[in-house]
Amino acid sequence: MSTRKTRLPMAVAIIVLGILAGCIYSPNEGRMTQTATLEGQYFLLETLPDGKLLLDKEEVADSNDGRTNFYVLDNKQVYPLLLPDDAACVTGTHYRRSGLLPDGRIGLVKFCVDSLSEPPAERGDYSLVAFDLDQHTVTPVMDEFLYPGLQQSFTWNQDMSRGVMAVGTLDSTLYWLSPDGPAPMQVVVGEGEAKWSLAEALKQTTCTRGCEPNPPPVGIASAPSWSPNGKTIAFMASPAAMALQGLSRIGAVYSLYLMDETELKPRAVLNGLYQPGLLQWSPDGQQLLLDACIGLLRRCGLWTFNPQDGSLKQLGSRERYQGAGWLSDSKIVVAYCVEGVDDSCNQTLFYEYDLDG
Repeated sequence: MSTRKTRLPMAVAIIVLGILAGCIYSPNEGRMTQTATLEGQYFLLETLPDGKLLLDKEEVADSNDGRTNFYVLDNKQVYPLLLPDDAACVTGTHYRRSGLLPDGRIGLVKFCVDSLSEPPAERGDYSLVAFDLDQHTVTPVMDEFLYPGLQQSFTWNQDMSRGVMAVGTLDSTLYWLSPDGPAPMQVVVGEGEAKWSLAEALKQTTCTRGCEPNPPPVGIASAPSWSPNGKTIAFMASPAAMALQGLSRIGAVYSLYLMDETELKPRAVLNGLYQPGLLQWSPDGQQLLLDACIGLLRRCGLWTFNPQDGSLKQLGSRERYQGAGWLSDSKIVVAYCVEGVDDSCNQTLFYEYDLDG
């Protein structure tokens, strides 16, 4: 009698690993078409309502010119997005994190130092502003400054009465935005002993002096995205990070959470995520676009996830990935880098995925 072990077919193994990760994996059969090629390294930040793309270019900025390297790609032609200076900013006007606002304007985090009399570590304030592409004007979105700390991604509901901002890196957490200003988010994430308050995490992340010497452990929350119908907030969070400190939090396992905007009780809908980045609702609110490494094999790539049936589809590899975004309910644009002999990014290629193709 043979004692040779029977191996599972590869397809079966992938399905099993997908189930263990809390999802059902299936390869995407959509169609991919190259739409543009740009010389140099660009990062795809946002898809704009008219089909244009907002980009960030990797280059050496002119010293103290007050502008970051934002560009717009329009029908294979790229041009710089020139943002106005604020005369009150004594060290230049610095625009950082971008995000498309529901009214079509580009939201930007503005950093401004209006006085040199404060200690260097406490100089400058972050504010949220909106840039109108047609009028070329910048106007405040909120009456007050943002909380201190490294501001990350942000999202708003459709009437812009409320939004969510992520702040921090390995200690990232979420807080509320409104036209009146920011506010802590009184929301608890996780279950059992592995749960924490986003408001408590905010105190720790934004503390600059007189901080509590032995604060309670908190997890990580990031990448908020408000659904188009205004009912659901999606975000990434890691209860496992509560048991980790320092750089070890980089390897924390995450889950994708959905939270009703009135009940404020997050529930995990997709588990086993590592190093998540992008999270974005489709225009019809039926799917989420995300990039992450998923499952026991940590299969890294760009994915679409349907919260209704739990289906997960991979669009492409994360290797040389330079950003992605929705063009329509069934079309996604993705940017990839072409590396040269010295491993630098010589070109950026843009592809369009047709999920129905």
